Formats: sequence, C-alpha cells, structure tokens
Amino acid sequence: MKPLKRIFLPRFIRPSVLNRLNTPELLESLNFVAKSSSGIYHHLPLGHRTIEKLTDIVHRELHESFPNVSELALASISPRRRWEKTNRWNNNEMYRLDNDQFCLVPTCEEDITKLMTSHIKSYKDMPVLAYQVTKKFRNEKRPRNGLLRTKEFLMLDAYSFVESTEDAKSMFNEVNEAFIRIFKRLKIPFAKAVADNGYIGGDQSIEYHYLHDVGEDKLFYCPNCHTTSTQDKTESLPGTNLKPTTDVTVKYALNKSHDTLFCFYFPSDRQLNWNLASIATDYDLDSALKEFTDNKILTIFQNENNDPMFNKVVRMMDSRISSRSNFPDFPLKQYLKNNFSQITDVNLVNSIEGEICGLCGESPLQTSNSIEVGHTFNLNTKYSEAMKLNYNNAENTTENNLVKMGCYGIGISRVVAAIAEVNRDSLGLRWPSPIAPYLVSICSPPKTEEMNEKIVKVVTKLTESSQLANEILQLPNGEDNNTTLFSQISTSHAIGIPICIIVGSKTWPRIEIEVRGKRLKGDTDAYWKIKYNHLKDQYQWEVYQENTTEKHVVHLDHANDVIEFLLKDI
Repeated sequence: MKPLKRIFLPRFIRPSVLNRLNTPELLESLNFVAKSSSGIYHHLPLGHRTIEKLTDIVHRELHESFPNVSELALASISPRRRWEKTNRWNNNEMYRLDNDQFCLVPTCEEDITKLMTSHIKSYKDMPVLAYQVTKKFRNEKRPRNGLLRTKEFLMLDAYSFVESTEDAKSMFNEVNEAFIRIFKRLKIPFAKAVADNGYIGGDQSIEYHYLHDVGEDKLFYCPNCHTTSTQDKTESLPGTNLKPTTDVTVKYALNKSHDTLFCFYFPSDRQLNWNLASIATDYDLDSALKEFTDNKILTIFQNENNDPMFNKVVRMMDSRISSRSNFPDFPLKQYLKNNFSQITDVNLVNSIEGEICGLCGESPLQTSNSIEVGHTFNLNTKYSEAMKLNYNNAENTTENNLVKMGCYGIGISRVVAAIAEVNRDSLGLRWPSPIAPYLVSICSPPKTEEMNEKIVKVVTKLTESSQLANEILQLPNGEDNNTTLFSQISTSHAIGIPICIIVGSKTWPRIEIEVRGKRLKGDTDAYWKIKYNHLKDQYQWEVYQENTTEKHVVHLDHANDVIEFLLKDI
C-alpha cells in the first residue's frame, strides 16, 4: 500500500496575500478550519491539534489544582421541563427539538444540578467539583468574526457544590486562581474583570478577556485603584468637564411586585445601564421586563393597579442631568403629587472613557475593546432551589439546607480564535508554543539522496528530546512552486510554527534555526541569552538578525538544547 497523503497541509500563499486576509479567512486559508455553514466550522488537523493542546492544559491544571476533581460528559440534549423550573426556557438563542420539548444545551446548570440530586445527600458528600470539555450550541442569529461567535463551540464548563456560603466563596476564589494559571500557561497577556451575572445568575462574577480592537466587549480600567470591570459593572462620575445635557430620555420599569413604577431619566445621547438602575432601586427591579417597551410597561402597571392611591411613581435622575434639561412629559395623568417621589444624582448610564472612576473618585477611566474568553459565577442557591438540591446537615435535617453552587467556563475554541486574532502579524499566524500545532518545522532544498540522509539525521536527533519528539512538521520539498525552500519557510511562518529548522549543504553539520514565535518577555530578558553567553563556543552557536528575523546557527549535536532554550519564552 502506498504511504498515506497529508492532504490537509496548506498550499503556499504569498505573504502579501496573507496580509490582506482577516483572521477568520486566514484560519480557513491555512487549513485550520473549514466553514460548513454560517457559524458552523469543521476543525482540520492543524486546528484540531491546537485545540487538543489547549484542552490538555485545562485538564492538567484542574487535576493539579483539585486532585479529586471529577471529569464527566453530560448529554447534549436536555428536556424542556428542567429549564422551565429555572425560568430559562424562554431564550431565543436555544436550539429546540422534538416539537419544542427538548433543546441542544448552551450550558448545563440545569442538568448537572438534577444529576447531583442523586449523588449529594449529606454534608459529608461535599465539596464537589465536576467538569467537562464538550460541544455547546447557541442559535446565534448573526454569527460573525469566525470562531469568535458561532452556533457550535467547544467549552470547558465546571460546577462546584458546597455546604456553606463561606465555602462557596472559597471555592469560587480557588477555581479563579486555577483559571489564572491556565491563562498564564498560554503566555498571552489577559485581563481579569469584575462582571455582571446576567442570564446565568448568582451573586458574583468574573470574566477573562484578551484586549484587541476586534473585540465586541469593552473593559474599563482605573489606573488609581487598578480595578478592571465590564461595561455593566462600571460606575463613573461625570467629572468637571461635563457638558450640560439639554435633552433627556426616560425608561420605565416596574418593581418585583408591580406596584411601583420607576422612571429612569438620563441624557438622550447615553445608554441606560440596567445593572446600575437595579442598584439604584435596591435590586427591586423585575428583570423579566427588561426588554419590554415603555408602552407595554405602562400598560402592565395600569392593568395590575386599579387604585392609583396605593401606587408609587419613583423618578430617578441621572447625575448628568439638571432641572434645566428638557424632560419628556409623563403620560399617566391620573396620578397626584403624593404618588410621586424623586431621587437625584444617581448613576444610571453606561460609563465612557475619561469619566472619573466611581469606586475611588480619583482617576479618569481608560477603555479597551476586548474578547471575552472565560467567565465564572458564584451561583449561590439559584439552581439548587429550583431543582430541590438539598442535603442532610450534621443534625440530620434537610430543612433550608440548599447546596451552594458555582459554575465556571472557558470557551476553548473561542480562546484559539482570540489568540489567532491577537497574535497574528503580516506573515500569518503566530502561536504561543504551548498551543502551537507543532513546535518545530523542517525545511530543506529539493530532495536528493544526500539531503534525505541529512533530514533523517535531523529528525532522529529531534526525537531524542521528549519535548520535541511528537512536535515535528516536515514540509514537503520538491521542484514546484508549492515545495521550494522559500515556500516551505513561508508556509511554516504562516502556520505559526515557533521554530523553523533549515537544513542546507553549506553549513552542515550545523543547522540554521529561524525564530518565528513571539517572545513573552521581549529580547532583553530572554532565557536563551543567558544560555548563549555560557555555551556559544561549546555549541558552535551563532546568532544574527536578517531583516526582522532572528536566526541561530548551531551544531546538530546541540540543536535540541538550543531549541528548548528558545521555546522557554515563546
């Protein structure tokens, strides 16, 4: 039988063409992914290797941090009745099946909580941390940015179950420390931000982001108190350079018992921040009505309250407006003065760059676009109460003993797409070494018997290293345009292989090493420089710069050491 063909290796694409491609097009052109349909992608061998490496980092960190962590694989189809118990069935981003009786899971809080009702019976059964890395599904109406917003995605989701509120906070902090270690292993700078709990719910939330202009999220940073937060959780003060607001917009909302109408007044050129509005009402907003129109809100308020005497209308005034601003008329005329109350100088709108940090009141806020890649939640009892997940305490009673939960997620395929976006350059992709599809490529002039012998010696030498043995990509060489030495090197650089070995005749048995990877610490503190100063004579090791490319020449006998030195900072 003939040798198998590697049909998924990309063909040579000129750097000038690569540079014009956006990152989703680049990943497709280089055969990391193949688009099946809008928002749906196949992962080809190069992309699959990258994802598998990231997944392996997640597995190793979780098992090292939590020796008794439980890995499982939950079903991808979940029954409607379970989601109705938590009031999450009415979600227009869910894929529904079998006459609306099942869904493809976008997340698994309901199913894992239901599962634990059969396994957690006593306080002695906790704490528990369980996780999986599986595909999730979201009926994304407008898929965009390639793998950053898709209908099907690979995700780590972990869930914790503990006895007390104090244990829940401790577990939340420990898992977040593990997440920080995961992101540090990837060697790409990231931001940790205070975030809103949103659709998932709970008491506390943290997000992880990569900063980049293509990101659809926005983070706010205070250089004085060093706080980073998402748009929803950022509170700001207007500052001294505030321009007077003339036009005012109003948004109506109801309290949870629907006997109080809140009127939120804010500048017409700003956007209401629902989280800040909720804080202003002492968290007494009916969040289920968040997307309702003002007319609908007013109709509900009137229909459910027949006697205006017993109703309240609370006017909330954003701190950026004044009594001289142009206010819209109040549409309900039957209410008297004693129905109304007013609260002024409240923060109700999304912050903007340059406004003063609302936490410390000192520094102007700085903003950055970002890509969210991870999210953690301290859920408290939201799901355990709905699913009746109770436990027997030390006194052998179950009354009011609800399990405290947390959930924690990293978008595996999203992290890969985000790193591709953040780290790419004019030559193509530029992977950090922990998730590069291969660590080393071998490029050479067209094959001759002599050259084949040299390549065999290089491969044999590299496989002596446990770090490099399964990390070698040998690119095809030949006479056509797709396999010349130039095209091999260009393809290796475009794929993002950190180290490119060039086997030639002039320097043999010394080989040339081109460094493609991006240095974590820059050139000044590079680990290899320390080694170079001690070993350059012994290893016959030379270093030089050719245009923007760093090149090393070293005897084959010492190639493994030098490559491992170089990979430390890439």
